[in-house]
Amino acid sequence: MINQRCISTLALIVAIAGLHGPAVVAQSIEADIEFRASYVKIVDGEDFFGPGIDLVIEDATMSGDGSTVMFYGRRSDTNEKRVYRVAADGSDLDGFLLPQNPDNASEQIWPSDLILNRDGSRGFFVTPWWQHRIYKLQDFSLTEIFNMDDWPDVVANVARPLIRTTWDGEYVYFHEDRDDIWRVHYGGGAPTLVVDDQAVLRNGGLPGWAVASFDISDDGDQVAFVLMGYVEPPPGGLVTISDLFAMADGQDCGMGDQCQITLDNAIDDYPAISGDGSKIVFSNGTG
Repeated sequence: MINQRCISTLALIVAIAGLHGPAVVAQSIEADIEFRASYVKIVDGEDFFGPGIDLVIEDATMSGDGSTVMFYGRRSDTNEKRVYRVAADGSDLDGFLLPQNPDNASEQIWPSDLILNRDGSRGFFVTPWWQHRIYKLQDFSLTEIFNMDDWPDVVANVARPLIRTTWDGEYVYFHEDRDDIWRVHYGGGAPTLVVDDQAVLRNGGLPGWAVASFDISDDGDQVAFVLMGYVEPPPGGLVTISDLFAMADGQDCGMGDQCQITLDNAIDDYPAISGDGSKIVFSNGTG
């Protein structure tokens, strides 16, 4: 175990409270932050497959209760890719060989983003955009649950390596190439539109453009997202300016800009929302 103590100064975060009501209050916090952490190695990739053959760990995620870790890695000699699940204390390590890409037998599929539900019983990952698939890891099975090509008239493709899931792993939320947010059931089936960027009005009622990133509450009833711009009527055009929005499931964001939280390019992407959906934390990109 390595104990490390460090101090970060002038860290700027913005907390938003009261998302369930019409009034939203933003509070900027500038303070010296003292950070203490202990690090415990739970998986050692060096010589994992034998002398001189390492497991190169590329990405990892943890369940909400801290009990389970899911990660993705590859062999240093052959580049063979696997996804792994392990208990947070390093026990019960299970590896799953990733299948070949059905559209290109010369490559395996691999995760571009991973997520676990709260107790770690269900894990999900989304592949890179050209592989356009979502997989589920549950028990000892790795299963494809969604292929964008099966819904050509509904969704276009994966736009960003970003997925989220509800606390029970019932639904998976993903970012689609037309810059909207969709969700799909863990058992597969038709996707459901959650946020249509152009249906979200901003800056005096102008249609929004391009969801950049998002986060969801534990039950999925609250969604926080960054909208990258809006479209002015002719002879205007696209205005690129990123701001934070929040909406309840099924809420109409086309009335009076009621979903818009920040103004004037005041967010630096990737907001985080609390499990109960009452608060959002984000960086405004100034330092």
